[in-house]
Formats: sequence, structure tokens, C-alpha cells
Amino acid sequence: MKICDFGFSRSIGKGNDLTEYVATRWYRSPELLLGIPYNKTVDLWAVGCIMGEMLDGQPMFPGECEIDQIQLICELLGE
Repeated sequence: MKICDFGFSRSIGKGNDLTEYVATRWYRSPELLLGIPYNKTVDLWAVGCIMGEMLDGQPMFPGECEIDQIQLICELLGE
């Protein structure tokens, strides 16, 4: 997979804060939806969502709002 959107990219180093807000809701991890601080696992979640979309041809979790997004994730992965 090639990264093609560097809109939220940051260099790793002292004093560089990570952006917690991800604009595309369909690729947000459950942690972000629940307000848990951003970490690297959020990126792995997004890659998994993209790979699933590439395999199926449709977004895995096309939620209409954050609550709907969490519900779709729970329906597919279990509560």
C-alpha cells in the first residue's frame, strides 16, 4: 500500500504533536471515536479499513455520524 495523503503527516521528533482529528470518519479507529488519545494503532486501523475496502470494493464502516460509526464497527467485530 502506498501512502498518498500526507495531510496529517508529522515528522517524528521532540515538540511535534500528533493531530487527533481525522476528517474521514469511515477510517477512524474506535479509540478516536471514544475520545482516547491518538497513537500509532489508529494508523493500523485505518490501513485495515482501506485494505478491506480494496478487497470488497465498498467502505467497511460507512457511518453517517460517530454513533452510527461505532455501531457499524460493533456489528461487524462484536461488542
